[in-house]
Amino acid sequence: MQRISTTLMLILMLTLLGAFPVAAQVEATADLTALAESFPADTVVFAAVRADSDYLDTLDGLLVAAGEAAPQIRSLIGGQSIRNLVAGRAVDFDAEIRPWLGETVAVGVIRNDTELTSVAEMASFFEAFLMPMTAVAITDRAGAEAYLRLDETGATLIDDGTYQLADGTFLRITDSALFYANDTRAFGAPTDPLSASTDFTETVALLPEPRYNGLIYLNGPVVTSFAAAQTAPADITTAGVTFTPILESFGSAAIGLTIRNERALTLDYLQRVSNPAALSAFGVTTGGPLDPVDLAFADRIPAGAPLVLLGDDLAQLYNIVVSSLRANALLSVEGLDREVQQAALTQVNAAIGQATTAVRSLTGLDLDEDIFGWMTGNYALYAAFSPAAAEAQDLFGLLFGGTLPLEFGLLVEVTNPDAARALVSGLGEALNFLRGQFANQGDATLTLTSEAVAGVQSLVVNIAAPTTLPFAIEFVIGANDTVFVIGTRRAAEAAFAPSAGLTTDPAFSEARTAFLPGSNRVLYLSGAGLAPLALLAGGDEITAQSVEALLGLISSSSITTTIVNETDTLLRAVITLPVAP
Repeated sequence: MQRISTTLMLILMLTLLGAFPVAAQVEATADLTALAESFPADTVVFAAVRADSDYLDTLDGLLVAAGEAAPQIRSLIGGQSIRNLVAGRAVDFDAEIRPWLGETVAVGVIRNDTELTSVAEMASFFEAFLMPMTAVAITDRAGAEAYLRLDETGATLIDDGTYQLADGTFLRITDSALFYANDTRAFGAPTDPLSASTDFTETVALLPEPRYNGLIYLNGPVVTSFAAAQTAPADITTAGVTFTPILESFGSAAIGLTIRNERALTLDYLQRVSNPAALSAFGVTTGGPLDPVDLAFADRIPAGAPLVLLGDDLAQLYNIVVSSLRANALLSVEGLDREVQQAALTQVNAAIGQATTAVRSLTGLDLDEDIFGWMTGNYALYAAFSPAAAEAQDLFGLLFGGTLPLEFGLLVEVTNPDAARALVSGLGEALNFLRGQFANQGDATLTLTSEAVAGVQSLVVNIAAPTTLPFAIEFVIGANDTVFVIGTRRAAEAAFAPSAGLTTDPAFSEARTAFLPGSNRVLYLSGAGLAPLALLAGGDEITAQSVEALLGLISSSSITTTIVNETDTLLRAVITLPVAP
């Protein structure tokens, strides 16, 4: 039984380690998904990962690199190799497992046609509806059987190659694979295999890389058909809520795990949309007019900024939020009579109207037309530690250095200079109104001045409260014919008169090599620039060291998104490790 447990632990560890892709001889997608022929086409979830020697060797290299960057990791694994971790110290992996182990391991969840009728049955959802099965490619059946020693572990032979184990689960061995499941119905060669499914092959093919170390597929049509087929028992339904329409909007999904440029650990996530019209009814826009982000806009952000969001078309984002509020109101009362639905929608529209009225009364501007109406170009939102905070040695120096420890900026590309300047004036009117409120707040003061910042006449806001704030908060609101800014003085100066911008930053330059082509959203992070976060632990040395270790593993990181096939969304998340010393 110990050897069977070791084998199952190997399977689990290899599957989890698929999240740590490596560079050596990345598996072609067709090879990686070879075991899909052993799963039926209506498999709910399928995951595959490499198990070859090159993969294990480079995982060992990855652990060594991580241990060098973060001593805590080295202490945790105790210098063990991947082979020791998955097989245990008592087993010689290379001598006892490697000779018969193939190059891939797969885990799938197979559909059962059981229908759920109550919450009590949902408590045993996996047993009632899903049959997990693990498949391990093997190259030597006799070697695998000799290692497992099934005749010595209390296993009962049911038929040729199929055993019931002592714990009630089942194991099947063929000439090419080893299968493990809790139900024998999961075994057998399917007449309609997943590998021949058009949805499976098309979804996997939409992933941008031709080769991956790990892959996960979620069968959207099967999930949708299951949700639609289930009855709605009284003890499951709550206030008429059903999520079937949302499920029907989404198609299948795929995740690919690989490495780019030797150090960039990469996760690609593809979400297909099977019914864009149904999805838009819930306020979610697919595809649309989103243009790729112009990375040149990032030159208006100072080099060294460690946390940056770049995007296109704030107006569309605003409209999506408003539409979502209305759609969520209808979703919450779906199934109830029309009067209740109309009342919910009326309530949300009233709240939106109140917000619009409040903005107009404070600024004299219409939220839709005057504020968001012209924000159809690039935008950026970023945060960084101030130069003084970056040099702080302890928590006191970080928070009580006399100046705001953060730099921040919201930048919006100007498509209508008159509207942008009108927004500056309108926000000034709102702040002037708020200034009167500060008179009743003890020693708190709000000061407004008009100053030239990098040659652009701007509104400078200063908030001070000596008895409650250890520093004054100063920020600038301004616009020229190119960019609208709300941010610290340094952020405004960099936006109005760009010089050493973010695109000159080595960490950002490194990160952008992994951006998806045509990205319409970019989230960027640099570990080194966030190092002062460790000071927030105060005297907690363990927490501070953990934060330092985590940030030390990130040379740069990014999340980028784009639209494929007009409606499907592709997301890429990347963490680039530091150069090995």
